[in-house]
Amino acid sequence: MQNIFKRISIIVAALLPVVVLGWHTLKTDSDGGSENIVAREAQPVAAAVQPSSLSPSASTASTNTAPVAVPDAVPALAATPVVVPLTKYTDGTYTVTASYDSPAGMESLGVSVTVSGDIVTAAVVTSMAKDKKSSQFQDAFIAGYKVLAIGKNIADIQLSKVSGASLTTKGFNEALSVIKTQAAV
Repeated sequence: MQNIFKRISIIVAALLPVVVLGWHTLKTDSDGGSENIVAREAQPVAAAVQPSSLSPSASTASTNTAPVAVPDAVPALAATPVVVPLTKYTDGTYTVTASYDSPAGMESLGVSVTVSGDIVTAAVVTSMAKDKKSSQFQDAFIAGYKVLAIGKNIADIQLSKVSGASLTTKGFNEALSVIKTQAAV
């Protein structure tokens, strides 16, 4: 269902400038003569489609909305609210300390992620390991995780073993799960 909303959003975003900027209307001369095509400047109209009109399950989902410009020459569209879901996550920087069980006992890992438009734009992982071997695994993870996380949609990130550090990766994924919950719209 999320893919349908993404596709609808992409289509609307691609077609909206064409509709708004290329809208023409026919106008009859005051003497009742021939029709002349007159270009009209689009009047921005804040409008929104209610999620419940898109699908039965969408009525429980939270969405951000943005005003959508609709030409005033189309009164049926102007009267119909249109909601365009933009993001699932609130922009910001989120920091979590994750704990995970290692052969040496419980270890911790600091995870800070910056989200903008559902995309991870920055991430910092801080080693908090007490055990020497755990510290080596955390350092190896820190050296290799960024290429797998930065620039990706936060909803899609679920890392598997990074640089041989499976338990550190598990701790990172758990921290990211908490961050996703905190950032959810």
